[in-house]
Amino acid sequence: MFSGGEEGLNFNFFDFSHGPSHDAQQAVIQVEDSDRPLLDHFVDNVLRLIFPILEVNQHGSARTEVILPALESNKCYLHCCLSIAAIHLKSTQSIRGEQIDSDIMRHRYATIAELCEALNRDTDHLQILEATLGMIFFQCS
Repeated sequence: MFSGGEEGLNFNFFDFSHGPSHDAQQAVIQVEDSDRPLLDHFVDNVLRLIFPILEVNQHGSARTEVILPALESNKCYLHCCLSIAAIHLKSTQSIRGEQIDSDIMRHRYATIAELCEALNRDTDHLQILEATLGMIFFQCS
């Protein structure tokens, strides 16, 4: 039994504070106009498949607090996610053609190039880890 002076358990331990709206923060992520549909598809469709528990329990706040800032600040991770979005579009929407294949390969190459540059600089180790884990995890999901 809890008496009036004792604190109860905090069940909101993993509750993130709600930052800017999804649309406002997504608009800040710098991508070329031709890549905007891939980014939108990743955020609107792929994220909830990859992180279903976070989406249900955190009501999108993990997206605004963790994923979108990583996409904004980590070009390697961004290209990895855009490649995965293109793969997801191709497989779920039965999109065929050179453009979608080009998007997949262009962003896959950009991911590797950014990762090699980061490794050569030997800085931003957290960003290197995010991108590397993203490349492994997203290809498996």
